[in-house]
Amino acid sequence: MDASQNVLKAIAAQNGLIVSMLAEQRTDSLLARQNNAYSNLMLTQVADHLDSQRKKENSQEDGRLSLLHEVVLNARLDPTSAD
Repeated sequence: MDASQNVLKAIAAQNGLIVSMLAEQRTDSLLARQNNAYSNLMLTQVADHLDSQRKKENSQEDGRLSLLHEVVLNARLDPTSAD
């Protein structure tokens, strides 16, 4: 009788260790998912910032081209110029 109780105690101890390891693995998995979510958030923010910066640069370039066109057209349409 004592031997079977010792076997059951050993099985219970092993089950406790298995449950502990599974809980730790679940926590590690949760932390990994959390880290992944934070990484994705930061990458999204970086991508949004770069997109905003690119749009700003495109707007500035459009403004410079518009000004250049205006200057060229004014120079060609100037009635005082000798053609």
